Amino acid sequence: MPHITAIHHIALKYKNLKQAIHFYEDIFGLVRYKTHYDQINEVRSCWYKMGHCILMLERYENNEQTLTNTIAPWPLLAFTIAKCDKEMWRNKLVQHNITITAETNYTIYFKDPTGYAVALSHYDADQ
Repeated sequence: MPHITAIHHIALKYKNLKQAIHFYEDIFGLVRYKTHYDQINEVRSCWYKMGHCILMLERYENNEQTLTNTIAPWPLLAFTIAKCDKEMWRNKLVQHNITITAETNYTIYFKDPTGYAVALSHYDADQ
């Protein structure tokens, strides 16, 4: 039976993303390996590879209508799965009456019993 192989990523949202970046980079010495920008070229997220896990610092928008906003509350805990197992995991969630709140080509989003956002992902962070 396919299984979860690791934590894929942890995503945290911040109203003051610059402050969070300073905290993780300047105080803890994390090295940023990927930066995402919005339409006006402002930083909207920074990713830090930590072993096989990714720490994603995301900018919080008060009125955001993003994929992740529909599946919150944050934080988001995403587990690594094999790409070939994605359909099996989707079916297992449905069989256990777990509502899939969103899905991308790489990731299935849902909530745990307490309402925290959880995901299963095969996204390759190095692409």
